[in-house]
Amino acid sequence: MTLSALQLLSVLLCPLVLGLAVLSCAGLEVRAERALAAALAYVAGCAALAGVTTVWLLCGAPLEGSALPLAVLALAALLFLLGARGAGCARAPRPTARREAVLWATVALLSLLLLIRDLYAARVPVMWGACDEGQN
Repeated sequence: MTLSALQLLSVLLCPLVLGLAVLSCAGLEVRAERALAAALAYVAGCAALAGVTTVWLLCGAPLEGSALPLAVLALAALLFLLGARGAGCARAPRPTARREAVLWATVALLSLLLLIRDLYAARVPVMWGACDEGQN
């Protein structure tokens, strides 16, 4: 599968622009590292684009054509306007030290549980298949 220049541009640019708009609307400003800001914006844009695509498909709209990238760019422009005005978007409150410690402890505990589960699952053979994958 080969992407045209417009498709490649929309795959790379739409999440970045949408992510910058989402971060701007959320009140997050990363000024120290531009590479970090671009990476964070791209990840946030991909997450927002997943939500937009889900709503797009639930509405029954087709994925062909350039309507979805144009809708994403229009949404990004709207979020930029709301973020610049400061009216429609909530500002992220700074978490207290205790809340931040509880958050990181929860993330560390869940990561440890996932690691233990994966290590246990790696040593148990798969026994639910009817036949071996190599056999037909």
